[in-house]
Amino acid sequence: MLKKSEVLDLIMNLICFSIQFLNYIGHEEKRHKRKMN
Repeated sequence: MLKKSEVLDLIMNLICFSIQFLNYIGHEEKRHKRKMN
């Protein structure tokens, strides 16, 4: 069984990772749109 603190750490890491991932995708899309215009 995982301890409560370990689960919280895991969730926080997942949240941080998804935020970074979404920021990266948004950034890449903006760059592609600029190239098209």
